[in-house]
Amino acid sequence: MEKNTRPKKVQKKWSKAMVVYHWLAAIAVVGLLLTGLSRMTILDPHDIAQNAVHFASQHGINISHKASFAIAGAVNGAIMNVHFILGYSLAILIVFRIILFFTGDRRVFKMAKKAFQSGVKKRKPLANVLYLALYAGILTMAITGLSMRFGRQLGLSRGLHGIFLDIHQTIMFCILGFVFVHLIGIFTAENTDQPGVASSMMSGIGEEDEVMKG
Repeated sequence: MEKNTRPKKVQKKWSKAMVVYHWLAAIAVVGLLLTGLSRMTILDPHDIAQNAVHFASQHGINISHKASFAIAGAVNGAIMNVHFILGYSLAILIVFRIILFFTGDRRVFKMAKKAFQSGVKKRKPLANVLYLALYAGILTMAITGLSMRFGRQLGLSRGLHGIFLDIHQTIMFCILGFVFVHLIGIFTAENTDQPGVASSMMSGIGEEDEVMKG
């Protein structure tokens, strides 16, 4: 008789704290992406200043270059305040996640181990690698963002600020790409071999492959 080598399905459970962390972190990251992209595109200070001058001239009003940038600064200030609040929130959530790690939720290590462990049905090794990269990216984005926010207090040079900004924005676009891939992956899994994968991160209960025995 042929030996059955198919991995068993076992229940896995996320703690309520992990579920809450997941959704709060998702909200914070999406909010940071939206406010950051807005600041770089439709709410770019130079564009706002030019639009303000153009709009005023159409109504027979002349405003100075300084006044136009004051308007742009006010609009950007409101958006960036939201960005900063979300950034602080994400930093707090990262600390919370580290606490969860030391209190027993070491899913990061499990993902890294499953990506290379023999005897595990490796349907999605790339997914594990992407999640690990996401964790590293979010941590780096938080560090660079806070460093720039408190650059004066930290004595951050203009050159180093520019480097941090480039890293921060590059990671932002990478995470934006991950969000799209993540949503596509969930949709595909729900409609193929993993129905209920989305609801598992709401209820905290799902299934995973166990290491094949024998």
